[in-house]
Amino acid sequence: MDKDRLPADETSIGAQLSKSGISFGAKSRTIAALDFIGASKLMGRFRKTYTETDQAAREKYALDQLTMAAVRTLETKLENDEEAAAEFLNSALGTQIRRKENVLGATAAAIEDLSNRTTDEGEADEAAEISDAFMDRWERYAEGATTDELKERWGAILSKEIRKPGSISPATMRVVDELDKSLADLFQSLFSAIAMNRIIQDLMEVTVSLDKWQQLTAAGLVIHAAGGTSMILSPLPVGGDRRVFLRSMRPIKGTLPVVEIPKAVNRPPLTGGRLQFKAIALTTAGVEIHEALGDRQGYERFSALLRTYFPEAKFSH
Repeated sequence: MDKDRLPADETSIGAQLSKSGISFGAKSRTIAALDFIGASKLMGRFRKTYTETDQAAREKYALDQLTMAAVRTLETKLENDEEAAAEFLNSALGTQIRRKENVLGATAAAIEDLSNRTTDEGEADEAAEISDAFMDRWERYAEGATTDELKERWGAILSKEIRKPGSISPATMRVVDELDKSLADLFQSLFSAIAMNRIIQDLMEVTVSLDKWQQLTAAGLVIHAAGGTSMILSPLPVGGDRRVFLRSMRPIKGTLPVVEIPKAVNRPPLTGGRLQFKAIALTTAGVEIHEALGDRQGYERFSALLRTYFPEAKFSH
């Protein structure tokens, strides 16, 4: 059977997001498709427009009668022959149906992503709601999610927006839509090296050529400078015999701990009292995509790197 044909005996599973929650429904693809187009659209496919002269009116009347008879014959055939109905729907409406199924697949991926998330990410804002503009734009992009990978990618984008409405910008969705598979795979391979919205070179597990950095820059994911830039962490203005560094006042899982390094220590990457690392900054789109598709593994690895450099330091949350 042609891979694009819609088998009549398969089931279409629907998932809808609403303010009251997520609802599911299931029906045969044939019936779902007929519901989708409506009976009036079937009629519309067989009608033509004629100049309204007396002669044309008579011809139009005759043709309308023939059209009505043809439509009745077609309706009878569709009711009694599921295979013929599936064939008709595939040829006439297959593209529209597949687009809607792509959206449902991406929605299902979002539901799965949400079920795998913990509640300690510090993102929830129960007073905020997802905008209609976001959902309309997301659905248009998700209609083109023809592979499982794309469905998972757009599902993750929706999941992130559900967890934190307003966190995914229109510009970021355009970047995601235009990102080809090879570049997307390369960017995701760098996720484990990302902390504080930067790709820390000491944590990179893959080698990226200058050409690839330029491609990532052109795609709107990173801000690349030859040789990288410096990520500098300055100590807090506290007294005593230790320099204190920290990233967040809130003890959110996966963020950097408080790091206390004795002032007597002054070796790289501690220079002039400040921590310095070579790093590549993410763009706003890069940050949003990493937050949607990635995790905080980079923070954990960066903390481990600091422990390696400064075994005498004190770490706490």
